[in-house]
Amino acid sequence: MTLHRIALLVIALVLLVPGCDRDAPASIAAIAAPSRFDCVASCVRPNGDTHDVAWQECVLDARLAEENAGAQCAAWRSDAVVNAFAFCEPAHPAACGSCGDGAVELPEACDDGNSDSGDGCSSSCEIEAGFRCGGAPSRCFPIVRFDCEVDCIRGNGDFLSVAWQPCDVDARLAVERAPGVCASWRPDAVVQGDPRCAPSASPSCAWECGDGRLDGPETCDDTNVVPGDGCSSSCALEPGFSCSGTPSVCAPLSRFACTTSCIRPNGDTAEPSWIACETDVRTAEEQALARCQDWAPDAEVNNVVSCAPTVPPSCAIACGDGRVDEPEACDDGNALSGDGCSSVCGSELGFVCAGAPSVCAPLSRFACTTSCIRPNGDTAEPAWTSCEVDVRSAQEQALARCRAWAPDAEVNNFVSCERAVPSECSSRCGDGTPTLPETCDDGNVTPGDGCSADCAAENGYLCSGAPSQCAVICGDARVVGAEACDDGNCDAADGCDHCRVEPGFACAGSPSVCTPL
Repeated sequence: MTLHRIALLVIALVLLVPGCDRDAPASIAAIAAPSRFDCVASCVRPNGDTHDVAWQECVLDARLAEENAGAQCAAWRSDAVVNAFAFCEPAHPAACGSCGDGAVELPEACDDGNSDSGDGCSSSCEIEAGFRCGGAPSRCFPIVRFDCEVDCIRGNGDFLSVAWQPCDVDARLAVERAPGVCASWRPDAVVQGDPRCAPSASPSCAWECGDGRLDGPETCDDTNVVPGDGCSSSCALEPGFSCSGTPSVCAPLSRFACTTSCIRPNGDTAEPSWIACETDVRTAEEQALARCQDWAPDAEVNNVVSCAPTVPPSCAIACGDGRVDEPEACDDGNALSGDGCSSVCGSELGFVCAGAPSVCAPLSRFACTTSCIRPNGDTAEPAWTSCEVDVRSAQEQALARCRAWAPDAEVNNFVSCERAVPSECSSRCGDGTPTLPETCDDGNVTPGDGCSADCAAENGYLCSGAPSQCAVICGDARVVGAEACDDGNCDAADGCDHCRVEPGFACAGSPSVCTPL
């Protein structure tokens, strides 16, 4: 699954209860067997680092699986949150496994081959507090609490030594959290020198959200499990709040409208403006240089920075308030799905949204074709369906389509796009109509035939048409399908001629290496 596919399928909600429709009563859905889902989410840290996490869930409904996106981001980095989108789709195989068989199958987090609790992997195949498990059958190790301290420094010279108590298998893993610890003090702070860690006098790492201690993946703990007060029910920092201390004390960040004057060495000037969610106006003002350099890399602040409180003054995020606040991708002033901006303020498939409050419009479907040529003279005319605001943006995809056919191909002088039928851009993989973000749709969800289970062209294949027909690309140095070899060319007398092994040679590998017998 490509990131391009994920980013366009923002907050896609798929309800899969076999034999039931979307409006089935809860009592019917409750007796259905759980299904396995492949899920992906984009995560972001306060320092701007991003990461795409993938996981599997066994639940009745993909919406339930998506609710765990925050926990998956926190498992990557404890201070990470979901960055505006999550996507779940049916996995293959769809069946969920059985605890105690030594195979880790969802919804199991571990499986050590027995049904005993107290050894790190519980009788229900969940990782027990104070342990870390891996492998299949799972091996579990006790986690130890460390007393750590790190020196943090900012670009303006501010300095602070920060202490924390991580729980990890050994101190080396605990030290890896140091950059996040500095960033939790100030987003631009970095580690200075080596962090210092030693086993704690209270080594137990059994933890529970709401006990007032910062343990495990918790980024806050305010002694309760009530969401909306800055520290969530799973002890994760909520957007728009700042939390510190043990127990955590959380306060809403203040919202400032800022503007600055920028100047370049050539005399060009600009006055960018932005909304800042900060502890106070001083930290908001520190963003001025970054805003100037977003405009031009060689720009400097030209002595003027102005920030004033906004109305409303709080940075706590509420979907439906008409403000587009991170991690929202849109906010059209309501919490309804189906209008382009979903009930959780994510852009819906087939729409483009802009502004605040967001105005969403359906994308149009275009049927496009282009002519491609390689340096050796080979040509092709790939066709695709594009969902865009207008035909100009659809045409910009021509080079990518040529390069998908052959990495050294170029556009050969023409691109044609016409409005497709149907003109809407809703999509379902397996319906035989390739619609973005699909790069193919052969009418099924079977992988290995050139068009994958999530309707993406598989490596080594060229797909075109509707339904898509996928053919092996001979000469791309990938051995797929019926190819007996592929040495990166179609030449004869080198052992592999048009992806067939020549008499007197043996070929192996991908790309293929052929040697005389």
